[in-house]
Amino acid sequence: MAGLIVEGERSYRTHLRELEEQAERERIGAERRRQERLRKANADRVLALVESGRLLAEAENLRSLVARVGEAVMDGRLDLSAEQLVEWRQWANQEADKLDPVLSGQVQAHLLLPKCG
Repeated sequence: MAGLIVEGERSYRTHLRELEEQAERERIGAERRRQERLRKANADRVLALVESGRLLAEAENLRSLVARVGEAVMDGRLDLSAEQLVEWRQWANQEADKLDPVLSGQVQAHLLLPKCG
C-alpha cells in the first residue's frame, strides 16, 4: 500500500514537472513569436521612414522648381502671364503637398514605436 502511495506521489510530481516544462516551452515560443513580430514591425517602420525621406525630397524638389519658374517668369526668361503663373503655381504646390509625408500623413507610419504585445 505504501508503495502505491509513493508511486502515486512520484507520478503526480512528474506530471507537475511536465506541466511546468510545457508552460515554459509555450512562454519561450510566445516570446519568440513576439520578438519576430517586433522585428517585422521595425523593418516595416524603417521602410516607411525611407519612403518618407524619398517623398519629402520629391516634394522639396517640386517646391524648388516652383520657385525657380516664378523667378524665371519675373526675370522675363519664361513667357507666362501672371495669371497663368498663379494657376500653375497653385497646381504644382498642391501636387507637392500631396507628396509631402508630413502634410499627407504618411509620416505617421513610423512615428510611434510598434506594439507587439
